Amino acid sequence: MAIVLENHGRETVRLTSAIAVEQQSGERWTAVEAATDLLLRPDCQATVAECIALAPGAALYPPPWRGQVGESQCACERCSSAPDGTYRFVVTSCGGAHRSESDAFALRR
Repeated sequence: MAIVLENHGRETVRLTSAIAVEQQSGERWTAVEAATDLLLRPDCQATVAECIALAPGAALYPPPWRGQVGESQCACERCSSAPDGTYRFVVTSCGGAHRSESDAFALRR
């Protein structure tokens, strides 16, 4: 699943590099704790700091989520398919004061 992060604001935003994955269960969204190693990084070789800055008008296209749990973005030595369901990505500001959720998307095998 492609991940695109764009700053449409007028100020630089500082975000934690970790991307959370949440799954919908009824009316609730719960964290998919097993979806690890999903980071805001330009490619799979790049190392990233805990916080990244995104300038106004900038966009970041991290490697996609492969719909797996375990090492879910790049390497796949210990991973398995995530269950079918409705998911979303969540990014948070450094310090955790703000969060932004993606649109929901379905994962079906």
